[in-house]
Amino acid sequence: MLTTPHTKIGGIYGENIAKSMTPPLYNTLAKDRKQDLVALYFEGIVPQEMNFLLRSLNFVGISVTMPHKLAIMKYLDRIDKKALAIGAVNTVKKQGNKLIGYNTDYYGVIGAFKKYNLRGKKALILGYGGAARAAAQAMKDKKANLYFWGRNKNKADVIANYFGGKVVAKKYISELDYDVLLNTTSVGMSRRQQGSRPACRQGRSASGRPKTSVCPIEAKYILSKKIVFDAIYSPVQTTLIKQARRKKCQTITGDQMFIHQAVKQVKIVTGLTVSYKYVERIVRKYIGLPATAYK
Repeated sequence: MLTTPHTKIGGIYGENIAKSMTPPLYNTLAKDRKQDLVALYFEGIVPQEMNFLLRSLNFVGISVTMPHKLAIMKYLDRIDKKALAIGAVNTVKKQGNKLIGYNTDYYGVIGAFKKYNLRGKKALILGYGGAARAAAQAMKDKKANLYFWGRNKNKADVIANYFGGKVVAKKYISELDYDVLLNTTSVGMSRRQQGSRPACRQGRSASGRPKTSVCPIEAKYILSKKIVFDAIYSPVQTTLIKQARRKKCQTITGDQMFIHQAVKQVKIVTGLTVSYKYVERIVRKYIGLPATAYK
């Protein structure tokens, strides 16, 4: 990968980002469109330091992921109206010497749910971070009724109050009889162990640590014939998704959200237009999945 003094810098900023598809996407795009751009991984940096790097170096913009989607906002010069309403930023565009924040996660969720009419439906969101906020705004805009569950009730209360939803105690989830279940937590990612969190199947390795069968919520709370969405795309086929399919649920995998948001993000950051199929091809190649895995 050759660079010049004029090479633009992009990439992803967050923690546990080794398997992020963002740099491979932008680097492939740069090669295909003959752009003098390189996308890198920025990890182990506090938001104040990232702000300094963004303003000091030749950045075009950057993707922001957990745990910095809220913390980065105080360092931006301007925030897009939708991102401001959501209360989280996952995309920073550098325009001159100004940093502008956007939320393309929102468009990722909207795109993933585009075929569903959710008016009046009960949407249960697991989590309370930046992805949960994007999902909540998307569900709200689709006129769904919002419910939240998280291990930290205080944080769940904050996001529920912000979006006008309700917090549900775990023991009442089945009674709620939700229509849509959305996982926006990191539980189930393949890139790291998730500790002693709930497992759909209680498998353990010889070391005593959970296997990759960890799930954000116990299997008994994955209700039959519902719509189940998982924001995680590594792996695409999470344990939550597998369990939901066994219960005859309609499932939406995290790669769909990623692709829809990437189409929007690429346009914001680079000004280039890419199609869903173009991004999907890169994602499929990077993850190593056949086309059937995306149906």
